[in-house]
Amino acid sequence: MSRTLPRVAVFCLSACALCAACLSAASPAAGPEARLQLKAAPDKTLSPYTGYTREHWVEIAGRLIAGFLPYFDKDTGMPDFRGTDAESGHFKHTPGFTGESRNAFGRTMILASLYSAATGLNTVPGYGGPLNGPYLTGIIRGTDPEDPAYWGPTERYGAFGNQIAQAVMYCPEYYWEPLSRDQKERLAAWLRVLAEGVGFECNCWYFNTAAVPVLERYGYPYDCDYITEKMERLLNWYSGSGFFIDGWNRSYDYYNFWGFQMFNLFHYSYTDPWRAKFGRAIRESTAEFMESFPMYFGSDGAPVPFGRSLSYRWAAVCPLGYAEAAGLGTLPPGMERRIASACLKHFWEKGAMSANGLLQVGWHGPNAMVGEDYLHRGAPYWASVGFSPLLLAADHPFWTETEQPMPADNLDRVRVVPGAQLVLRTNSRRGEARLYPVGSPRYYRPEWDTGNKYYQHAYSSALGFIGTGTGKSVELAAGRSGVSLDGRTWGYRHQPAPGFLSLYHNTSVYSADLGAGKEARVYTNTLILGDGEVHGVYHDYPEPLYIRVGGYGIAVPHGAKAAQAADSDSRAVRVSARPYESLLKILEGPAGRLEMVEVAPRQGWNHSHLFGGTGAFPRWTSSAPVPPKTLVIFYNDAARDEALQAPEVKISPDEMDPGLWVEVDGRVSFFELF
Repeated sequence: MSRTLPRVAVFCLSACALCAACLSAASPAAGPEARLQLKAAPDKTLSPYTGYTREHWVEIAGRLIAGFLPYFDKDTGMPDFRGTDAESGHFKHTPGFTGESRNAFGRTMILASLYSAATGLNTVPGYGGPLNGPYLTGIIRGTDPEDPAYWGPTERYGAFGNQIAQAVMYCPEYYWEPLSRDQKERLAAWLRVLAEGVGFECNCWYFNTAAVPVLERYGYPYDCDYITEKMERLLNWYSGSGFFIDGWNRSYDYYNFWGFQMFNLFHYSYTDPWRAKFGRAIRESTAEFMESFPMYFGSDGAPVPFGRSLSYRWAAVCPLGYAEAAGLGTLPPGMERRIASACLKHFWEKGAMSANGLLQVGWHGPNAMVGEDYLHRGAPYWASVGFSPLLLAADHPFWTETEQPMPADNLDRVRVVPGAQLVLRTNSRRGEARLYPVGSPRYYRPEWDTGNKYYQHAYSSALGFIGTGTGKSVELAAGRSGVSLDGRTWGYRHQPAPGFLSLYHNTSVYSADLGAGKEARVYTNTLILGDGEVHGVYHDYPEPLYIRVGGYGIAVPHGAKAAQAADSDSRAVRVSARPYESLLKILEGPAGRLEMVEVAPRQGWNHSHLFGGTGAFPRWTSSAPVPPKTLVIFYNDAARDEALQAPEVKISPDEMDPGLWVEVDGRVSFFELF
């Protein structure tokens, strides 16, 4: 087997029985490590769910700043995070050091400016010297063409510079006013090149627009018509429900949170001409977005992990602070803080700040399995925008109102988000949020695990997903369905298009690559239940095809081994690794093979599951090719600390139309054959 491929082990029904030793593997520690413990005292009266107050937010921001400032060069003011990798493989595919250093400079500068804006301080505990010192040095030298440390003009398609503009607007007293007149003019000239430059045709255009409020406020010239046209085009990508299609990426994901919503609200607050011109569109799209926003988070604060750039972590909550700062908050402030504090607390206590004091590519701690080629060593500091609540005064209701429950605390709710072609569901008993990408038009990049990140039938805040890292990644059946001509080359769920979206019954169609230039249309049905889902899959290819379906992938601690318990009579297989269990049960379909698949990290990567460790999932494959328009119906669920039970499901044919009736949880749905 090639050294560049993941080690994937398959265990069939007869291969192993349920192993008690596997189930007794140690679960993660209950509390944070000593280095992550905070001095701020929990306040269970004001914050009965999280205990977090504004003091916790300020302290964590300060701890992060004190962690990265020692990596800044005192002469140039530029950071160097090299030599701090927890894993090696991912960084063989990222850009060079110059780009890494500049973006580390800019993204950390956002956090430094928010901290100073909130506290009025230019110092931070644990670091000697002025907080703004490295940044002013970097700006002064980097924008001076006569200086050896000159950055050069803004790069074509470059992102660097938008962060500097943000910092100037958040805290001008430390990041603008200390500059001399000449230094301000050089910075303004440098930002003008950014504003009038070229960006990738997606949310990246916002990097160009971010320079405008600085130029506008301080009276420097720029091509207003050119950059305003970009802003217009960005807003014209609106698709409804508070979501924007991400340009050429064609995706719906967290870039709607920390890209479109964030920058629209930034401009609403700081760009007067654009607030007058685009204010109504921003107000309306923000209000629609906030209607579904609380349902993306589990009660432990974890956002549903879905899509790319997950290393930005708590940046997912940034719209809350920006909306309140713009006067456009629509949710109860107590609920907003409950969501935001839970998210920050979740990642902080799970070890987001590494032992070296840095945020690194990963989800909880370092985990390059979630990397992309643009996620350099400084990239995770886009999490800085998640500290947007620090823009709010200490007496703002966001900080002073008592925490209120969010949906995952006390509501079993399903919500359709048609503008993003997805459905959300919260399960209060489990404290879980799930996301169903009924349609997912994301541009396909197989080398960055796009299939695993975007095309599963469902994603869970409590479960995460399995992946194999960068390079030409192996496509996995975990959480997906697929078909094959020969049983060896598989085409899995890929860029699904929605048939219809509803609260409980949703349909999709996708084109599966069979190899040799052949494709098959595959149709899926999904019934969203109280616990788990019932799915139906069939194809309309003129020849019989093998069909395969995969269950939820679960995390297996390093040193432990997943176990399976399978029952041929009930056509079900369970995969367990404490505290998780995943269940896949075939309800209707031909004979097939049930098995457990284990996925180990590839060389250069430490993990193959988002939560760390290795991954395992249940899988079923038809024993023989399945004729077209033959439904395979299965139940799928996974959970923490729970023995799963499949519900009673009644399946019957229709007397007139092709398809099957499925009755479950008191509802009857028709899986139609088109």
